[in-house]
Amino acid sequence: MSLIDDPKQKKLEERAKRRRERDLGDIRKILSIPEGRRFYWRILSVAGIFRTSWTGQVEQTLVNEGSRNNGLIFLNDLMEASPTSFVQLQREANAEAKSQQKDEE
Repeated sequence: MSLIDDPKQKKLEERAKRRRERDLGDIRKILSIPEGRRFYWRILSVAGIFRTSWTGQVEQTLVNEGSRNNGLIFLNDLMEASPTSFVQLQREANAEAKSQQKDEE
């Protein structure tokens, strides 16, 4: 009997698929409100996916790369759940940054 025909394996795969769909649905729900999009953008930004991990110090670079890797996982989830949302997050973050810059001038 191969693994493909194994009922237990099939059950595990179905459960994992349902769990993944639930997670992607959760992300879609988060992205459906401005507060959720701001929070998601903050996670991506703090994780350092938009900057290099290299600092010149090996230990700090490794810490940064670990954080960046987690951010890339969140980005991958976002792109799977709602690919067009990334552009929306960027636009909203840029608009907010411009607004803050005007306030500071």
